[in-house]
Amino acid sequence: MILLSMLGTNDYKQVAYTWGDKKAHPSKFFQAALAGWFPQANVLICVTKESRDKHEQAVKQLLPSAELVDIPSGKKEAEFWEIFNTLEQHIPTGVELVFDVTHGFRSLPTLALLVSASCVRQKPYN
Repeated sequence: MILLSMLGTNDYKQVAYTWGDKKAHPSKFFQAALAGWFPQANVLICVTKESRDKHEQAVKQLLPSAELVDIPSGKKEAEFWEIFNTLEQHIPTGVELVFDVTHGFRSLPTLALLVSASCVRQKPYN
């Protein structure tokens, strides 16, 4: 199982995230809550250079096993293809995917959804 998320450059605040009756420890990154709810998942967080520079240390302290996946900002068509290819390399065919769009940057969640649609098997979580 892969938990695929994105992280921007916002100044995230600490929040006590909940999902139904599940409560996570307060954190400024929603990815930490997801990792707690899906402990078996490998966490992949897409980051631009700017978001890595701003949040890498805090993310690695909170989620040491998370893999930060470098992507461009997606300002040009060529960058969209680079993002698409990078995500395709990180999502094996047939994998279960927890797809988080909470902190998605512009159209990146839509692009990630297109990649993941061809790679994953569907299993609803509720």
